[in-house]
Amino acid sequence: MADSTKLPKDIFAVEVPNHELLKLAYDSYLANARLASATTKQRGEVSGGGKKTMEAKGNWSSTFWLKP
Repeated sequence: MADSTKLPKDIFAVEVPNHELLKLAYDSYLANARLASATTKQRGEVSGGGKKTMEAKGNWSSTFWLKP
């Protein structure tokens, strides 16, 4: 079992009339303590995006297999 700890009553024995507001404040406190490690890739970091190696239509290679 966990050890019990004495909490000061002047801080923790308060009547909270608005529990939703207390939860919002608690959640924002935890969110601000988190590290912001989520990032998106910049233009130079993504793969692909260059010139196509061969166009799909209109070149000799694509019309070579068509029968007249």
